[in-house]
Order: sequence, then C-alpha cells, then structure tokens
Amino acid sequence: MIMGPLLLEFGLHPMISAATSGMMVLLSSSIAAFSFGFDGLLNLQYALVRRRLGQGSAVQCSRIPSSWAVCALRPDKACAEP
Repeated sequence: MIMGPLLLEFGLHPMISAATSGMMVLLSSSIAAFSFGFDGLLNLQYALVRRRLGQGSAVQCSRIPSSWAVCALRPDKACAEP
C-alpha cells in the first residue's frame, strides 16, 4: 500500500509502479497462505474451493470489459448480448 506512491515519488513510470505493487501484493498474500498451511492453520478443502471461485471470477471479469471495449471501439460489429 505504501510502496506504490513511494515508487512514483522516486520517479518510476506509473505502469511500472502499478505492476510492482501488484506483484508485491501477490507475493505477500502467497507467503501468508503458505505460512498458514505449514503451521496447520489452513483448512485445505475451504482453500481449494475458494481458489476455484477466485480463478473463475477472474476469468469471467477479464472477458466482460474486453467485450465492452470491442463494442465501444467497433460499432460496426453486432454487439448483441449472448
């Protein structure tokens, strides 16, 4: 949370700062999940179900904006709802 503005203050490009901040969030959450797993505090069934839900949501949410962009940028295409 603090590194994004700090990287911008150091003069990094905003896209690089956003990507670096996203990678740090991914790594820190992964390390926390692994440490809970190693300590035996993680319910594996619950974690696997939540992982699948998260992956499915990410895939679905990445498709919707791209289809909206195609409809907005190419009005000659038929953009009917499926």
